[in-house]
Amino acid sequence: MQNVNFVKMGVELAEHLKNDGDIKNFCQDIYGKDISILVGDATDSFRPTEDDAPYIYMWGFSKKEGTTIKDPAEYQCNFGCGVSDKDNSETESGIVIVGGFERVSELMNLVQHSLFGFKEGCKPPDVVEADVMGAIESSNTHWAGNITATWKVPQTLGMGEITDF
Repeated sequence: MQNVNFVKMGVELAEHLKNDGDIKNFCQDIYGKDISILVGDATDSFRPTEDDAPYIYMWGFSKKEGTTIKDPAEYQCNFGCGVSDKDNSETESGIVIVGGFERVSELMNLVQHSLFGFKEGCKPPDVVEADVMGAIESSNTHWAGNITATWKVPQTLGMGEITDF
């Protein structure tokens, strides 16, 4: 039976995202710096702020493993995406797009695309749910969105052991 370690799972996914060329280019082109990635649940001393933007905050790890569940095992993780932006843009027809919404949406799409290429495309998430939470501070420049990714993995029988994700 599987016994996936959350820290190993988080670090493996974080390394994949940190090394993604499209995410790197987006962050360098827009913000002039690399993406910040934080892994673990929020505490007062460990919570991403606008100063950390652009960031990916991985939280809410869960798993479903065991002999009495129906195959497959399930693993889930949330990817909080945060940006800092105050500049709106406008389409040719005059539709205004709020800057924070545009940037967080772009980052979320890049993260989702990168997750589909995890382990060279051999282990993409089975389900992806996403929502933009909007401006999360009174400055209206710190925007966040969340992606919940779920992986379904066939279970292996045998002695319980800690396995790679």
